[in-house]
Amino acid sequence: MEHGKRTEFREWLESEEAALVPSNEQVLFILNRFSGLAPYTHEFVPVQSDSQILSGFVSALGSFMGEMTGKRAGQWRTVYGEETTMIVENGEWASGVLAVRRDTTEARSKLRAVVEEFEVTFETLRDSDDIQGSLFYDFDGFVKRIFTSDKISARTLIAGIDRSRPLSEQLTPSMRFKVTSFLEQVTEWQSVSEAAANQGIPVDEAIDIVAAAYWDRLVTILEVPSDEDILAPSQDSRSIVFAAGNPFALSPDTLRFIGALDGRHTVRQMFQSLQVESEEAVLLELGYLLNHGILQRISVEGKLSLVIECMANRAMRVIVERTGFEDAKKILDEIVRENVGRIPWISYVRISEEEGIFYPRESSLDPRDIDQIADALECVAAGIIPVAAAVLHENDEQTLRSKMQSECEKRLQGILSNIVM
Repeated sequence: MEHGKRTEFREWLESEEAALVPSNEQVLFILNRFSGLAPYTHEFVPVQSDSQILSGFVSALGSFMGEMTGKRAGQWRTVYGEETTMIVENGEWASGVLAVRRDTTEARSKLRAVVEEFEVTFETLRDSDDIQGSLFYDFDGFVKRIFTSDKISARTLIAGIDRSRPLSEQLTPSMRFKVTSFLEQVTEWQSVSEAAANQGIPVDEAIDIVAAAYWDRLVTILEVPSDEDILAPSQDSRSIVFAAGNPFALSPDTLRFIGALDGRHTVRQMFQSLQVESEEAVLLELGYLLNHGILQRISVEGKLSLVIECMANRAMRVIVERTGFEDAKKILDEIVRENVGRIPWISYVRISEEEGIFYPRESSLDPRDIDQIADALECVAAGIIPVAAAVLHENDEQTLRSKMQSECEKRLQGILSNIVM
């Protein structure tokens, strides 16, 4: 984004008329189903309802659903108020609840990771809601990384600053000093990279500072995507974005960008394939839609599935080059027939001459679906690599597999770099 450049959309964002949503996420809490209380909560935005009231509502609704169906659902959602959806991910004894404006696969993936980590970290305290001390601080730091690692980049705009809020006691003294100094000098609507340059600090350090300030609600941000982000529409959002009358008043270039999203190509790759008048203008509008949950970044599960898909493709490409596409397709069809009873999602795997092996990135797929699709792709790769090894006269299939995996991880390094496990 060019320093100091202004667009009509950016001018509108900075005006009082813009209704900038601080975050798609509103409040997160972990519910201990044994006690019905919520030992961990975090507010992304100021909320009217007390987390314990919300946890009681979710607990009662979950119990009711269990009595009606005879089993506890692994995940569900419920509408709460006019602009809030509460998504629920159940573990063995804890439930994660995230209030959002729009349900997205990205949000579900992050909530799922938080619940899994909570149950591992506090297993010995499952019969107690008194969680304090450094263990609690470490867990909060993990949750912060989960929710901010890909949200804040050099392009992120600092939309608002609240210098009156006290800093969190969980921050180290050095980070408290850095945040205080940064907020004293930063101005609204500066990008993180602009603020870093003005204050003479590395961009990576500025990103960490903004993440800490954002987590403590000291700043609001516009989630301008980075070059390595892979974007996708959230469920049913295309019908909103493409509705007659263009309700978000998006530019033609942004509408074309959204229409071309496939959940596989990065922002940089998208711009390389699309001729747009102003990348800056498109990025700002994409960030606005990310804030509203209309767009989402692909989940961790989606990113990891790209590696396995890449491996299967590299092996299949060897076969296509030596035997032709039709023979390669027959090999895939045979692998599907042999394994579909054991791995039903393998029937969802596709092959084409243009794209190779892939699966359709539908917005309705949740993290558990993508995990199973990854297993299906792994099965495909396991069936194809031995054939590729034979074609190449390679005696060691495992060496070929390791080589392909290393090549794919290297090619996707930028996409995988901010994954928090």
